[in-house]
Amino acid sequence: MPVSGGTRSSLATRSGYSLAAAAGAIWERVASSIQAIQFAVGVFVLDQLAAFGLGDILLLRWPELLERAWPLAVAGELVQESCLILVIGMCVAAMPALLDTRALRLAAREPRAWTAIVKAALQAEAGVLAFVVVAWLILQILQVDVGQIGNAVFPRTGDWHPGVLEALLLSAVLPGIVEELVFRGIILRTMLGPVPVPLAVLVSSALFGLGHLGSDMTAENAWFVFLYTFVGGSMYALAYIRTGSLYAAILAHIIANTAASLSPAVSDEAMSWVDLVLVELCCLGCLPLLFAASRRIRLALIARSTP
Repeated sequence: MPVSGGTRSSLATRSGYSLAAAAGAIWERVASSIQAIQFAVGVFVLDQLAAFGLGDILLLRWPELLERAWPLAVAGELVQESCLILVIGMCVAAMPALLDTRALRLAAREPRAWTAIVKAALQAEAGVLAFVVVAWLILQILQVDVGQIGNAVFPRTGDWHPGVLEALLLSAVLPGIVEELVFRGIILRTMLGPVPVPLAVLVSSALFGLGHLGSDMTAENAWFVFLYTFVGGSMYALAYIRTGSLYAAILAHIIANTAASLSPAVSDEAMSWVDLVLVELCCLGCLPLLFAASRRIRLALIARSTP
C-alpha cells in the first residue's frame, strides 16, 4: 500500500521529535553526571586545601615536629581527619541529604544484616590483600626496593610508643570512620544516582588514592600508595554498594589499617601474629564465595549430564 506525502511528513516529524527527546535525555544525564563529579572533586579539593593550610600552621607553631617521624605522622593524621570532619559538617549543614544517613541505620536485632556486613568487609580486605601479593611479586620482578614502599614516613626508634588502644583509635578507627563518611557516604553516594556505577567507583577511588599521597614520596612509593589506596577504595565502595550499609566500608577500612596502626605499639613477633590473624579472617570471609561458586559449578555439571 503506497504511503502518502502527508503520512511521510508525519512520520519524519515524529522521528525528529523522538530523536530530539532522546538526545535531550542523554544530554541531561551527561550534564547531571558532570555536576556530580564536579561536586565530588570540589569536596576533595576543599579538604586538601584545608589540610595543607592547617598543616603549615601546625609546623610553624611546632617546627620540632619535622625532626621526629611518628609525631609528625600522627599530627598529620589528626589534621587530615579534622579537615574531613569539617567537610562533613559543612556538607550536612548546607544540605543534610548529602550524607547517606540511611546507610548508617541498622537495627540491633538483625543478626543477618550484621553477618552480611562482616562478610562483605572481610571479602573487601581479601581483595586488597590479593592486590598486595600481586604488587609485591611485580616489584620483585622489577627489582624495586620494597623496604622503601609505604604510606607515610617511617618510624624511628624512640619516636613514639603508643598503647595498643591509642594506636588503634588514632590510626585505624578514626580514619576508617571519617574517611568512609566522606569518600563513600558523601562523594560516592552523590555520584551513584546520575553517574554510572563503574565511573562513580572509579572517580571516588581515584580521589581516595590521591588523598593519601605526600610530597616527600618517591615515584615508586607514590605509584604503589596510589594503586593500593585506589584498590582499597574500590573494594570499600563495592562493599558499601553490595550491602547498602556504610558499616561494611568502615569495618573493611579499619581492618586494612589495623596492622599498620599496631606496628609502633607491639613487638615484631606479635605483629606476625596480627598479620596471620587478619589473613585468616579474610580467608574465612571468602569461604561463602567459594561455596557459592562450587555450588553453581556442580549444578551446571548436573544440568549438562541430565538428558
